[in-house]
Amino acid sequence: SKREDWKTLLLLWGGVAAILFLIFGEMLFHLGSFFFGYVGDGLTPYYVTSYQLQFGESASYQGMHYPYGQPLPLVAFPLLIWVLQGIQVFVDVVPYIPGILNYSMILSYFITAHVLYLLFRKSLLPPYLAVLFALLTTFLSPQVARLTGHYSLAYSFFIPLMWYCLIQYVEDDFSLKYLGLYIFVGVLGTFLHPYYAYFTLFFIGAMWFIHSIQARTFDWGKGVLALGSSLIPGLLLVLYMAVSWDGNTDYIDTPYGLGVYVAGFEGIFLPHLEPYWTWWNQVLGIRELTFEGYAYVGLTGLLLLFF
Repeated sequence: SKREDWKTLLLLWGGVAAILFLIFGEMLFHLGSFFFGYVGDGLTPYYVTSYQLQFGESASYQGMHYPYGQPLPLVAFPLLIWVLQGIQVFVDVVPYIPGILNYSMILSYFITAHVLYLLFRKSLLPPYLAVLFALLTTFLSPQVARLTGHYSLAYSFFIPLMWYCLIQYVEDDFSLKYLGLYIFVGVLGTFLHPYYAYFTLFFIGAMWFIHSIQARTFDWGKGVLALGSSLIPGLLLVLYMAVSWDGNTDYIDTPYGLGVYVAGFEGIFLPHLEPYWTWWNQVLGIRELTFEGYAYVGLTGLLLLFF
């Protein structure tokens, strides 16, 4: 019944609020008073957003001496900046930038949990089990760690929302309505972080690949339309960056990190937090990895590797 549905959702949202309070405590009421990160990627978005609202007259960021004239997707999230620029016309939001960024990330976990709940209900889990697993998945997601310094990936609802749109797309006989909704979510995500352009193409490509194997045929009309449409977020991003680039070529020829920040078996299949890391190290003598190489898929992933 609708009453039962509301009771379940209130339990879900209450669970999210309780976990957030357990993690942050009184800080939740003062999120405008501090930064989540104090160096590098954790510091840049606060200043880039503030600068663009006050002085930004182009689509590139010109607030640093080097690199000068960076396209916005490389230093901040254009989607949020555009929204705030619209609000800035009526209300000065610059003094509240830290709070706006921090609260937007924190509140996004309510959306994440809600979408995951819908996904678990689609998987025929009972309501209260769906609530439990939605909460666990939300707060055990590796994207939670992005809160300390990679904010554009901290909005963890985009991937489950894209999956939900894909499920609706398949169940509605590959309708244009849900394909359009999927692409729209992909575009929004892409202008928070360029990775989502790849995710948009990959998810629907994987779905059509598996569907073709199961059906033993490929619907060329709907399949090509879907795969072609999934290129839209990436094409819009490339177009935006081409327009916003000011022609500056003052970049180093060999960016650092390509051969250093790599993942390995240890970072993917073994937990890197204590006390587990020390135990695995004593048993297997595993090597130390840089933090960028941590991509732990969980115990289930390790078990599936062997079974």
